[in-house]
Amino acid sequence: MSHIFIFSFLIVFLCAIGGNKVDANEPSNSISREYAVNKSKIDIRRRNKASPKMGVPLPKIKLNGFREYETGGNRFKSYKLLVTNFNDFNNELFTPAPSLPPCGLNKNSSRAWVKIYDNYNRYLYGFCGLESNLELKDTMSFMYRSDRKPPKKVYIEINDRLENIIYRSKSIRVK
Repeated sequence: MSHIFIFSFLIVFLCAIGGNKVDANEPSNSISREYAVNKSKIDIRRRNKASPKMGVPLPKIKLNGFREYETGGNRFKSYKLLVTNFNDFNNELFTPAPSLPPCGLNKNSSRAWVKIYDNYNRYLYGFCGLESNLELKDTMSFMYRSDRKPPKKVYIEINDRLENIIYRSKSIRVK
């Protein structure tokens, strides 16, 4: 009898702790997981298969160079990212969405927001006013102070705020 109780407890415990973290790089047979964020469900697409909702694949990113600059007495390195399959994302994702929550003072921010994260899932930078899929080709970047170690890897998430779907890329190395 006690074995059944312990087994049941372990199942409940593992389900409780396993539902909050999603890692795009962990192998999985499922295409999506749901988790609660601000009391709404978000569907995270995790494999390189098209989304059944909009035919949208996951973003594929690569490092597309960097530049060094100085401002305010501090030296920075800006890393440029390229979404190589930018044409696969419908421009409808980047139309103004005044019915959705604003991005700061921008009440006409785009339907989809793009966020860049490091290998520890720390937010690095985001874009909430993209106007077309072309900006996925030449706008994505983040910066680090030159005297600090940059992240080993980064990934992006494209958050379709209207459909509550997050399209997450695989992590890439930053050199």
